[in-house]
Formats: sequence, structure tokens, C-alpha cells
Amino acid sequence: MAGLIELLERFNRKERFFLIGQALGNEDFRLSEDFRRKLGCEIGVEIPCDAFAAMDYHLDAVAGSLWKYRNPEHQMTKDFPKRDRMVTGTQQDIDLLIAFKEKDSDVRHLVFLEAKGYESNNSDGYTRWDTKDIYDQMQKKASQLGSIFGPDKRNSPKVIPHFCLMSHSPSENLATDNWPEWMRKEESAQPHWIELCLPSDRLLVTRCHPSGESSMEGERFRIVRQYEAEGITDSRYERNKPGRTTKAGKRDRRYSVNR
Repeated sequence: MAGLIELLERFNRKERFFLIGQALGNEDFRLSEDFRRKLGCEIGVEIPCDAFAAMDYHLDAVAGSLWKYRNPEHQMTKDFPKRDRMVTGTQQDIDLLIAFKEKDSDVRHLVFLEAKGYESNNSDGYTRWDTKDIYDQMQKKASQLGSIFGPDKRNSPKVIPHFCLMSHSPSENLATDNWPEWMRKEESAQPHWIELCLPSDRLLVTRCHPSGESSMEGERFRIVRQYEAEGITDSRYERNKPGRTTKAGKRDRRYSVNR
């Protein structure tokens, strides 16, 4: 009988995953120690060094993996019921999926991370979570994840899902009223969040008219400086922060959780 993580691996068909793994010499897509510590502190679980990780992972594949894991007697060629939007038939995915078995236990953890970076329409150049487009996108993903796991995770009692956002700024105004409870923190009704360290002073290509005015119908283009941060410190170097990185690029163990 195939285990859940083995099934997730077999459903991983993204060529970008294999391209990046080979190009960077990290074909197993192993997570760094600092990232595992930071994420583990936020969601409250220790993430092992051999955790499975995959990018742009289709939620339909998550549903298929869990269904086959819960129903090992079904043959691979047998039709499975669609069941309440568990499978949507779309390309809907999660930016990073992490899966691992809990130490000395038969419980599996699945961590779903959704990241947002830059947005040219915002004054600071970074994406905000409270826009209508982001709201609509996140509602669809929350709906499918809720169908896969159930609103209270009852669909897979020995599989514990976690959800976390990554961005330049926290998601303080993201509407989550219709999300499953397990996707939100109890104390704030907001998702878990960790910082995505994004460089400032990015360049952007935009279409424009001969006058220089930006327009989707423009027949010309220009390069603009999206945003230049002044006086903003890189929080990776903040003192007293777990996982702090020194200016020399090394981890400062004085502020690590596991010193």
C-alpha cells in the first residue's frame, strides 16, 4: 500500500520542479534549516529535514492523493466520486506544499503555503491581501481545501493540514469568514503568516502611449522604477529575531530557537 507522501510524490508532475531542482543541485527539493525553523515556529510543529516539498502543486492532485491513501483497495483505473468540489478540474494550485510524517507517530502533516510579491498598482510596490482579485482567488482555494479536508479536518483524522501565507506585509485585512477553521489562527481569525523577504527598487515594463501614459492598448513600452524603499531595514537582520541572519550571511545562533 502506497503511503501518503509517496502518493504526493507520484502526483508531482511539474516540469518546473525538476528543472529548478537540477539547476540548483537540489533535486530532492530539500528545505533549508532556517526556513524549516521559521515556518515550524509559526505553525507550531517541527518540520524534519527530509520533508517532501513541491511547488505549484495542483489541489486536484492533493485530493487524489488523499482519496487513494484513504481507499487503498480501489484500483488505479477505477472512477472515484467527485465529491463536493474536492476535484475541480482546474489548474488551481498552491505555491508550496510540504508534507512529512510526525516523529514517533503515524500522523502526517501537510503544509500549504501561498505567497504574494509585487503589485505595480500599489503605492509601495508590494501585493496586499485585501484586494478583490486576491480575495476571489483565496476564496476559491479555501473552498477546495475545505472540501478536501472538511471544515474541521474530519475527512482525514490522521492527516493534519496547515495553511500559511508569505508576503512582504501581514494579512491583517484579509476576509476569511468563509474559510475552514483550520486555515485560520484561533486568536485572530487570520491565517498564519511569515515574511517573504523581497528586494525593493524593482523595475517594471509597462505598455504606454507616445505621451508616456501607461495603457493596456499602448503601442509603445517604457521601463519604470516601481518603488525605491528608503530607510526600511531588512527584517532578516533584526536583532532578537529567531533565524536572524548576520550581515556576513551566516545564521546568528544567539537568537535561534534551538541553540
